[in-house]
Amino acid sequence: MKLHNDQEVKRTLSDNWNEEKIQHERKMARLQLEQIKNTAGFNDNMDAMYEFYNLLGYSVTYPTHIRSRR
Repeated sequence: MKLHNDQEVKRTLSDNWNEEKIQHERKMARLQLEQIKNTAGFNDNMDAMYEFYNLLGYSVTYPTHIRSRR
């Protein structure tokens, strides 16, 4: 009976340690994501997309793209 309890304790401790390790890794990943600097803003990308569509002769209507009439 004691052997069974020892194995159960070891399994519980191992599970708890693994959970703590996962939580720590997630926390570190969140901190790294927060430190990323925005080098190309979303608006810049959208402006480039609209300019590209204008060059192609499309008008952009959210959420679909409709070809403009010439």
